[in-house]
Amino acid sequence: MCPAGLRYCDTSTGLCLRELFPAQSVGEQARSLVYRFVVNRALGVRRIFWNNLVAWHCFGGQCGGFFDRLGLVGDGFLPDVPEPAGTPRPAYYSYRMLAARTDETVAAQLGEIATADPAVHVYGYRNRQSGKLGLVAWADAAAVAALDLGGVSAGLTALVTDGAGAPLRTESLPISGGQVTVSLDPDPVWIEEQQ
Repeated sequence: MCPAGLRYCDTSTGLCLRELFPAQSVGEQARSLVYRFVVNRALGVRRIFWNNLVAWHCFGGQCGGFFDRLGLVGDGFLPDVPEPAGTPRPAYYSYRMLAARTDETVAAQLGEIATADPAVHVYGYRNRQSGKLGLVAWADAAAVAALDLGGVSAGLTALVTDGAGAPLRTESLPISGGQVTVSLDPDPVWIEEQQ
Protein backbone atom coordinates (compact mmCIF):
# COMPACT_ATOMS: atom_id res chain seq x y z
CA MET A 1 0.00 0.00 0.00
CA CYS A 2 1.42 3.41 -1.01
CA PRO A 3 1.56 6.32 1.47
CA ALA A 4 -1.14 9.00 1.08
CA GLY A 5 1.12 11.40 -0.89
CA LEU A 6 2.03 8.72 -3.43
CA ARG A 7 -1.12 7.70 -5.27
CA TYR A 8 0.06 5.02 -7.70
CA CYS A 9 1.59 1.72 -6.81
CA ASP A 10 3.32 -0.43 -9.41
CA THR A 11 2.79 -3.92 -8.03
CA SER A 12 5.38 -5.44 -10.37
CA THR A 13 8.21 -3.25 -9.01
CA GLY A 14 6.77 -2.20 -5.64
CA LEU A 15 7.46 1.45 -6.45
CA CYS A 16 5.07 4.16 -5.31
CA LEU A 17 4.62 7.19 -7.57
CA ARG A 18 2.93 10.60 -7.28
CA GLU A 19 1.79 10.67 -10.92
CA LEU A 20 1.55 8.10 -13.65
CA PHE A 21 2.68 9.52 -16.98
CA PRO A 22 2.42 7.50 -20.20
CA ALA A 23 5.52 6.88 -22.29
CA GLN A 24 6.26 9.45 -24.99
CA SER A 25 5.68 8.59 -28.63
CA VAL A 26 8.73 8.91 -30.89
CA GLY A 27 7.21 12.13 -32.34
CA GLU A 28 6.69 13.65 -28.87
CA GLN A 29 10.24 12.68 -28.01
CA ALA A 30 11.66 14.44 -31.09
CA ARG A 31 9.58 17.58 -30.42
CA SER A 32 10.66 17.64 -26.78
CA LEU A 33 14.33 17.32 -27.72
CA VAL A 34 14.16 20.33 -30.06
CA TYR A 35 12.21 22.43 -27.53
CA ARG A 36 14.66 21.63 -24.72
CA PHE A 37 17.78 22.41 -26.73
CA VAL A 38 16.47 25.59 -28.41
CA VAL A 39 14.88 27.16 -25.32
CA ASN A 40 17.63 26.25 -22.87
CA ARG A 41 20.41 27.45 -25.18
CA ALA A 42 18.54 30.75 -25.66
CA LEU A 43 18.41 31.06 -21.85
CA GLY A 44 22.19 30.73 -21.70
CA VAL A 45 22.60 27.08 -20.76
CA ARG A 46 26.00 26.05 -22.11
CA ARG A 47 25.95 22.28 -21.59
CA ILE A 48 22.90 20.12 -22.24
CA PHE A 49 23.18 16.38 -21.85
CA TRP A 50 20.50 14.08 -23.17
CA ASN A 51 19.59 11.43 -20.62
CA ASN A 52 20.55 8.35 -22.56
CA LEU A 53 21.79 7.48 -26.01
CA VAL A 54 20.18 4.04 -26.09
CA ALA A 55 16.52 3.62 -25.15
CA TRP A 56 15.87 1.52 -22.09
CA HIS A 57 12.97 -0.16 -20.42
CA CYS A 58 11.51 0.69 -16.99
CA PHE A 59 13.39 3.97 -16.41
CA GLY A 60 13.71 4.54 -12.68
CA GLY A 61 11.69 1.39 -12.11
CA GLN A 62 8.59 2.83 -13.79
CA CYS A 63 7.65 0.61 -16.72
CA GLY A 64 5.84 2.43 -19.51
CA GLY A 65 6.37 5.82 -17.88
CA PHE A 66 7.18 9.19 -19.41
CA PHE A 67 10.96 8.61 -19.49
CA ASP A 68 10.78 4.98 -20.61
CA ARG A 69 12.55 4.35 -23.92
CA LEU A 70 13.75 7.96 -24.11
CA GLY A 71 17.03 7.15 -25.85
CA LEU A 72 18.02 8.41 -29.28
CA VAL A 73 18.73 4.88 -30.50
CA GLY A 74 16.45 1.85 -30.11
CA ASP A 75 17.51 -0.96 -27.78
CA GLY A 76 15.57 -3.70 -29.57
CA PHE A 77 14.76 -5.20 -26.18
CA LEU A 78 10.99 -5.36 -26.07
CA PRO A 79 8.41 -6.59 -28.59
CA ASP A 80 6.37 -3.34 -28.25
CA VAL A 81 9.35 -1.28 -29.48
CA PRO A 82 9.34 -1.52 -33.28
CA GLU A 83 12.96 -0.68 -34.06
CA PRO A 84 15.78 -3.23 -33.86
CA ALA A 85 18.73 -2.60 -31.58
CA GLY A 86 20.95 0.24 -32.75
CA THR A 87 18.32 1.85 -34.99
CA PRO A 88 18.26 5.67 -34.74
CA ARG A 89 14.91 7.06 -33.62
CA PRO A 90 13.31 10.27 -34.99
CA ALA A 91 14.75 12.25 -32.04
CA TYR A 92 18.25 11.28 -33.22
CA TYR A 93 17.57 12.76 -36.66
CA SER A 94 15.97 15.86 -35.11
CA TYR A 95 19.06 16.40 -32.99
CA ARG A 96 21.35 15.92 -35.99
CA MET A 97 19.40 18.44 -38.13
CA LEU A 98 19.17 20.97 -35.29
CA ALA A 99 22.91 20.77 -34.54
CA ALA A 100 23.83 21.11 -38.24
CA ARG A 101 21.92 24.41 -38.40
CA THR A 102 22.26 25.97 -34.95
CA ASP A 103 25.45 24.72 -33.30
CA GLU A 104 27.51 27.67 -32.07
CA THR A 105 30.30 26.81 -34.53
CA VAL A 106 27.76 27.10 -37.38
CA ALA A 107 25.45 29.93 -36.31
CA ALA A 108 25.29 32.83 -33.89
CA GLN A 109 22.27 32.71 -31.62
CA LEU A 110 19.97 35.70 -31.86
CA GLY A 111 17.69 34.47 -29.08
CA GLU A 112 13.94 34.41 -28.82
CA ILE A 113 12.09 36.64 -31.26
CA ALA A 114 8.91 38.22 -29.94
CA THR A 115 5.72 37.58 -31.90
CA ALA A 116 2.20 39.00 -31.65
CA ASP A 117 0.94 35.59 -30.51
CA PRO A 118 2.39 34.24 -27.21
CA ALA A 119 1.57 30.70 -28.40
CA VAL A 120 4.02 31.09 -31.33
CA HIS A 121 7.67 30.44 -30.41
CA VAL A 122 10.47 31.71 -32.67
CA TYR A 123 14.24 31.62 -32.11
CA GLY A 124 16.73 33.23 -34.49
CA TYR A 125 20.17 32.18 -35.73
CA ARG A 126 22.61 33.87 -38.12
CA ASN A 127 24.77 31.51 -40.19
CA ARG A 128 28.41 32.42 -39.52
CA GLN A 129 29.55 31.65 -43.08
CA SER A 130 26.70 32.85 -45.31
CA GLY A 131 25.17 35.47 -43.02
CA LYS A 132 21.68 34.07 -43.74
CA LEU A 133 19.02 34.29 -41.06
CA GLY A 134 17.41 31.05 -39.90
CA LEU A 135 14.54 30.51 -37.50
CA VAL A 136 13.39 27.60 -35.37
CA ALA A 137 9.65 28.01 -34.90
CA TRP A 138 6.61 26.17 -33.59
CA ALA A 139 3.21 26.93 -32.11
CA ASP A 140 1.37 25.44 -29.14
CA ALA A 141 -1.58 24.71 -31.46
CA ALA A 142 -2.16 25.20 -35.20
CA ALA A 143 -1.48 28.86 -36.09
CA VAL A 144 -0.47 31.04 -39.01
CA ALA A 145 2.34 33.49 -38.32
CA ALA A 146 3.99 36.28 -40.31
CA LEU A 147 7.70 36.27 -39.45
CA ASP A 148 10.32 38.84 -40.41
CA LEU A 149 12.80 37.35 -42.85
CA GLY A 150 14.90 38.76 -45.67
CA GLY A 151 15.43 37.38 -49.13
CA VAL A 152 13.04 36.49 -51.91
CA SER A 153 11.91 33.11 -50.63
CA ALA A 154 12.33 30.86 -47.62
CA GLY A 155 12.94 27.17 -47.26
CA LEU A 156 11.07 25.33 -44.52
CA THR A 157 12.20 21.97 -43.17
CA ALA A 158 10.47 20.08 -40.34
CA LEU A 159 12.80 19.21 -37.50
CA VAL A 160 10.69 16.13 -36.74
CA THR A 161 11.24 13.19 -39.06
CA ASP A 162 9.82 9.83 -39.95
CA GLY A 163 11.60 6.68 -38.79
CA ALA A 164 14.05 6.84 -41.69
CA GLY A 165 15.13 10.43 -40.97
CA ALA A 166 13.12 12.19 -43.71
CA PRO A 167 11.60 15.49 -42.53
CA LEU A 168 7.82 15.28 -42.18
CA ARG A 169 7.46 18.57 -44.06
CA THR A 170 9.47 20.61 -46.56
CA GLU A 171 8.24 23.72 -48.35
CA SER A 172 9.41 26.69 -50.33
CA LEU A 173 7.64 29.85 -49.14
CA PRO A 174 7.52 33.30 -50.75
CA ILE A 175 8.69 36.35 -48.82
CA SER A 176 6.65 39.49 -49.27
CA GLY A 177 7.39 42.85 -47.65
CA GLY A 178 10.20 41.30 -45.61
CA GLN A 179 7.91 38.68 -44.07
CA VAL A 180 7.20 35.01 -44.61
CA THR A 181 3.76 33.67 -43.74
CA VAL A 182 3.93 30.15 -42.36
CA SER A 183 1.57 27.60 -40.87
CA LEU A 184 2.91 26.33 -37.56
CA ASP A 185 1.91 23.59 -35.14
CA PRO A 186 3.66 21.80 -32.25
CA ASP A 187 6.20 20.20 -34.64
CA PRO A 188 9.19 22.58 -34.76
CA VAL A 189 10.44 23.72 -38.17
CA TRP A 190 13.58 25.35 -39.53
CA ILE A 191 12.92 28.35 -41.78
CA GLU A 192 15.85 29.84 -43.68
CA GLU A 193 16.05 32.73 -46.09
CA GLN A 194 16.98 31.76 -49.64
CA GLN A 195 18.67 34.07 -52.16
